[in-house]
Amino acid sequence: RDEELRDLLLAIPLARLRHQPFLAGLLAVTLNAEESHRMRAVQYFGVALWGVRYRRSRATAEEKVVLDVLESAALRLTGSSRGLARTRAAAEALDGTDDRLADLAPQIVLLRNQTAVSLFRLGYAGEALTVLDAALEPRAGEVDHPLHHTFSIQAGVLAHVGAMHLAEEMCARADALDWPSG
Repeated sequence: RDEELRDLLLAIPLARLRHQPFLAGLLAVTLNAEESHRMRAVQYFGVALWGVRYRRSRATAEEKVVLDVLESAALRLTGSSRGLARTRAAAEALDGTDDRLADLAPQIVLLRNQTAVSLFRLGYAGEALTVLDAALEPRAGEVDHPLHHTFSIQAGVLAHVGAMHLAEEMCARADALDWPSG
């Protein structure tokens, strides 16, 4: 069923997705998950980047945060070393107490995780760890969220910077969680 939906959406011409960066980005991430589709994923990331830049000026505060994270992830996944300004803007917005982001509460941890990975890949491990620490301490009003990915990403960043004991601690915390099957 998921594949049917993906194939249906992939039948939409790329040019028609220019004004739909969220959909183009979602399709890009889906394609990027399979090595045989990575070249096609790059095309969708390109369309998503164009759409992000086109849409940003008219976006709400919530949309701007998601657009910043999407742009950062698209640049990261296509091997670009650009995007630090947008990544930092996303980190700052996600760390703020802006009530305009209340509707994003269920996605805040995912957005923080992606922002942290981008910061890490851009060479800012310390900033990445700060963002991940924030993801581990939900703000008032945020819904319960699984921390599987946050612990795993944090363990990897900590290992990279040589904090092996802390990395092992994060791995143990991740292992102690109930992981979904599959």
